[in-house]
Amino acid sequence: MSGLMENVKEEVLCTRKYFYISKSLHVYRHFGEKFYAGHWKNDKVHGQGTLFWSKGTPRYTGDWVEGKKHGWGKQWREDESRAYQGRFENDQRTMGTSFKEDGNTIDIDGNHQPT
Repeated sequence: MSGLMENVKEEVLCTRKYFYISKSLHVYRHFGEKFYAGHWKNDKVHGQGTLFWSKGTPRYTGDWVEGKKHGWGKQWREDESRAYQGRFENDQRTMGTSFKEDGNTIDIDGNHQPT
């Protein structure tokens, strides 16, 4: 999908709000600040997809359910450093590893608490 996204990214950043790849796979531009490429259902991001920072680097890639991060995913900071990898429930980090800017990591258990 990355080769496809290079072409789509350029088109979306130029003019359009929506770019349809197929009935359920879309690219969506949001107020020129960020854009999403992935699956949709009932006008909401749903399934696999990636939310990008405005400069075109990934912000979050993973599972979505009805417009929220839900399932396995990865997040990055705007400087492209990884911020988190693990499970999400209802847009919240639930179990995985948080990567701090100083290089340290914090493991998050199933109770949303650092271990």
